Amino acid sequence: MKTNETALISGASKGIGRETAAYFAQNKINLILVARDFEALKNLANEFTEKNKIKAVPVSVDISNQIEIENKIRDAIEKIGGIDFLINLAGYPLDISLWKKMVHELKDDEILKIMHVDFFGSLRLVRECIPYMIKNKKGVIINISSIPAIDGDIEGAAYAFSKSCCITLTKFIARQYGAYNIRAYTVALGSIKTNSTYDKLTELEKSQLAKETSLKRWGEPIEIAKLIYALTRDDFSFVNGQTIIADGGVVMH
Repeated sequence: MKTNETALISGASKGIGRETAAYFAQNKINLILVARDFEALKNLANEFTEKNKIKAVPVSVDISNQIEIENKIRDAIEKIGGIDFLINLAGYPLDISLWKKMVHELKDDEILKIMHVDFFGSLRLVRECIPYMIKNKKGVIINISSIPAIDGDIEGAAYAFSKSCCITLTKFIARQYGAYNIRAYTVALGSIKTNSTYDKLTELEKSQLAKETSLKRWGEPIEIAKLIYALTRDDFSFVNGQTIIADGGVVMH
């Protein structure tokens, strides 16, 4: 299978981002790989280019920095020849002490440092990619949220505030740009077994979170990668603006 489609994936150097990039590469999608770790991105780009015979452009960007995005993302899109899919997987790292703070304990700057990555980072990349999608009258944008942003929780308030904004961003993209054949989705994640999350928990916490799901297990990054890829396909051509919950059956609406 050959394709000229291109996906920009943020957070591509590790975790779900890396797994998603690899799955898109297997399916012959050209890639713009975005993260801060340029060496990791360069190695991935070389691997995908050689193994999967696609184009892959590594871009070292701090998505909390608007100037960096403006200077680098447009150049990457022009270099590779366009953009079809934007996958906003970059996220603020899990800080257990911050995760456990109650609402009245949170400081403005603690919330804002998450917002600048999870929400504003996604918004900044959307702003760069949308004009190309409008011109081509085609595109899919996928933002990432989490189940506490939908149902609330006793922990993770600062993260959930930002992830709630990502859900709203998706809805506005779908409403405002649907006439240009641009679709948008939010994937709301539950407990996914990434090193940045799973390895920071105690064995008891890991077990408890697995038991919360109807499947009685954690999700695997490849399962999310396959879901994200599926949403970019024409099989979902009449679905727009929706939040897809990938949590193993914790939240059911």
